Amino acid sequence: MRKATSYRARDTVALDMKVRNVSSRPWTAAGAVLVGEDGVRRKVLRVWPLAPLPPGAKWRRMVVEAEAPEAGGRFTLLLWQDGEPPSVSLEGVMFP
Repeated sequence: MRKATSYRARDTVALDMKVRNVSSRPWTAAGAVLVGEDGVRRKVLRVWPLAPLPPGAKWRRMVVEAEAPEAGGRFTLLLWQDGEPPSVSLEGVMFP
């Protein structure tokens, strides 16, 4: 990940990121969760794009939308492919 911007609406939050796939295989986010410092998991509503990220050096946009936490604080975003443990972990995510 190179750059991330977080957003908040009344009921949802979003994280807009520039990412690239450094593996040799296409990568598709099959699941995601937003975990608060208190260990509470927030439901992720959507991850874009739905298409696989091709391998290579090209930066791509990825957006994760989740249920809005009631309080602030730091969060960890976990993403994974189908049938695999979380392979992407982004710590220190904060929402306005």
